[in-house]
Amino acid sequence: MLGTSTSGHGAPEARTLDVEANLLSERLFARERVYERSRRVLFGMAFLLAFALVVLPAVYGRQKEAARQAIEAGQKAAVMARELEGLSPAVEAATPHIAHQEMLDTERRRSALFLGHVAGLLNTVPTKMALSRVRADIIGGEMTLRGKADAEDFATAQYFVEQAAADESADDALLISTRRNDALAVGGVTFEFIKKVVLRQ
Repeated sequence: MLGTSTSGHGAPEARTLDVEANLLSERLFARERVYERSRRVLFGMAFLLAFALVVLPAVYGRQKEAARQAIEAGQKAAVMARELEGLSPAVEAATPHIAHQEMLDTERRRSALFLGHVAGLLNTVPTKMALSRVRADIIGGEMTLRGKADAEDFATAQYFVEQAAADESADDALLISTRRNDALAVGGVTFEFIKKVVLRQ
């Protein structure tokens, strides 16, 4: 039979056993939580270690390859720099020749334009007219054609100048002077003209 105190309550020993049982269950629960937490930490560390074992070698390999490519690029750049240094004297020697060639090419183009405009003017001469003089000057990219001609009538002279002005490259064309001259026909004229052309290279 359980002992009782003088006040009629149960003996204190029974309460002590309940408290100890509660403390033991709390300790076991706390230990379980610590174990669970430790297990999670260990699992996380194991995952990180496995990840590092998989990823780091690949990263290291790529880094090593990038370093190798950088070294190769540096070596190629050095070789190209040496080759360029070797080409510098040749480039310097060729520069005057290149400039001379460019000047020749420009003059050839201008000569072709010059001849083309003179030929174009001669092709516009009508059958009732005869050129007696043509002079061409080129100043600052503009070509000026001056000439003297005889025509059977004034209308022919005027037609010739209008045809010269109709040329798409012509800046202007006009009669400078006219006077009667019966050399080609009675009522004929001698006239002077001018035509300005912008040279497009």
